[in-house]
Amino acid sequence: MAKEKRRSVWWRVHSWAGLKLSVILTFILATGTLATVSNEIDWLLSPAMRSAAPSNAPIAWDRIHRTALAHADGGRVEMLRAPSERGFGAQAIVTFPSGETRRIWINPQDGAFAGATPWRNFQQVLRQLHRRLMLPNALGYFFVSLFSVLLTVLLVSGLVSYKRFWRGFLKAPLYRRGQLRRFAGDLHRFAALWSIWFTAIIAVTGLIYLVGSVGIEPSARSTAAPVRTSRATTLDQCLALLSQKAPELDIRIVVLPEKVGEPIVVMGQGDALLTSENGNRVTIDPVRCAPTQHLMADRQNALVRVFLAANPLHFGTFGGLVTKVLWFAFGSILTSISITGAIIYSQRIVRDFGPAAPPAILRWYGGHGGWKYLAFGIVAATVLITILALLGPLSFALDDWHLW
Repeated sequence: MAKEKRRSVWWRVHSWAGLKLSVILTFILATGTLATVSNEIDWLLSPAMRSAAPSNAPIAWDRIHRTALAHADGGRVEMLRAPSERGFGAQAIVTFPSGETRRIWINPQDGAFAGATPWRNFQQVLRQLHRRLMLPNALGYFFVSLFSVLLTVLLVSGLVSYKRFWRGFLKAPLYRRGQLRRFAGDLHRFAALWSIWFTAIIAVTGLIYLVGSVGIEPSARSTAAPVRTSRATTLDQCLALLSQKAPELDIRIVVLPEKVGEPIVVMGQGDALLTSENGNRVTIDPVRCAPTQHLMADRQNALVRVFLAANPLHFGTFGGLVTKVLWFAFGSILTSISITGAIIYSQRIVRDFGPAAPPAILRWYGGHGGWKYLAFGIVAATVLITILALLGPLSFALDDWHLW
């Protein structure tokens, strides 16, 4: 009897948490799902991003740099990026004298100019929406990360309140006329069970982000002493020296110095699995081409490795296009779970109204109680800020910002 009572409590927790904040949770899940394939969406929309260069061809960093400089109109080349996937061109981030930032797309093999696109693309806008709901940085990151706690509660309470849940893996939902509530419930449980692994990954990585959002994050340590090498001056020669210093580093990003005396920062992938590109970092003195700092993920402690694994796991980037598509599919399922939960609620309370029951959407809206002002208010404010940012008045909100 006590066990049934505990299950009932968990079910009430699951129903409350899944409804009161379902609007914000669904919005975060939907934008995160789209964010996993946002780079590919930009590729479809922007022909300049495409390249026919072989994926295994060496990257001509010096040619890419010269091409970027030639199309910067006297501005600054901030960063060079290797193609993210096969079929993509190399990218240079350039800030023009007017202050405008654009993306210059270049053939990674011969350095040929392919075109330019605005800095603010689909991926950049969507990532900002998902990461912070267009709120100021610290507040937005913390608020969104806080929903990882809600997702964890929903996962645990759902499993505890679902009696003998393991039987549900083979109980495929079947729709029968006039039984929408039952079908929605079966679909909700079936999809949730098969998404347990994915929900757990998103929840755990979200908890890692939450810890990081309050400033608790381990620091990586340099694993090699500075070494003076040669007086080579071209970018290719400087980067080639890394084959001696860090032969395992597959260079993906080159951040160029903003001022005289600042280093070149090189990031990429190394021998460590499940590591974001900034987890492997070497800084180079551009005058002497001397590596001055050497941070490689496979030489860090376990706590640092956990934090470095968060991004690849959260967005499914560790396996290229295959895992990104898989993450998009299960992200869509997780979003639909949130929606079917709302349908279940609106159908469950219809009997409370009798013959004069209002439409389902009004029953669902009313069920939020006072929480509806927070949930709908934040989503409406986020959409409004995004629209105003894209139109110009609040354009700074699309970049990192702190106070209005």
